[in-house]
Amino acid sequence: MPDLGVYYDTPLRIHKSEINNKKNDGITNFISLQSNFKLLPQHDHIYFDIIKENPKSKFTFISTKNEFIAEKFKKRLIKISKDKGLIFKDFFIFYPQTSYENYINLIYKSDIVLDSLDWSGLNTSLDAINLDKPIITLPSNFMRGRHTCGVLKILKIDELICSSKKEYIDLAVKLSTDLEFKEKIVKKININKKLLFDNYKTIEFLENFFLSLDKN
Repeated sequence: MPDLGVYYDTPLRIHKSEINNKKNDGITNFISLQSNFKLLPQHDHIYFDIIKENPKSKFTFISTKNEFIAEKFKKRLIKISKDKGLIFKDFFIFYPQTSYENYINLIYKSDIVLDSLDWSGLNTSLDAINLDKPIITLPSNFMRGRHTCGVLKILKIDELICSSKKEYIDLAVKLSTDLEFKEKIVKKININKKLLFDNYKTIEFLENFFLSLDKN
């Protein structure tokens, strides 16, 4: 299947007047848009490695319907924060599942999206790209961990595709501290995001495939 293998309509235009304005307090707001069960224990250190390099970092998560999983993930971060002498609430924010409008608002108020490792986002990544948000991803060997990578490839933004966790962390720090670099990426997203939406290649591919079966 060509490109993403799916067809997406151009998302509805979002008027900034309809979205709460974010504060300019010097804090970098990272957001994870994935279900908490995708955030595995072996990757928890990433948030703290970013904090070490940029203490003005905050991380937003959206809880899942399964409160047990959400609470388990939260407790892991609380424990690591305590071990490192950090105040958990200074760096981490958990929101319950919410309406689509509030979800979009959370993305808009964020600065950088952190894609989950091993099982990446697709619909959520497209929502973020529509709002011109940079997404850092580390593709895995399996398709489930390469969705966002595919999105960025279509956007021709290889700068956000990492090859190691160290590179992932370094890129998060760079985007949060090098505003010129971040603005360059945001501008590129804004220009190229039209390549993701209203793409009929997949539909035409399927149409031609079924027509070829009919001929046989």
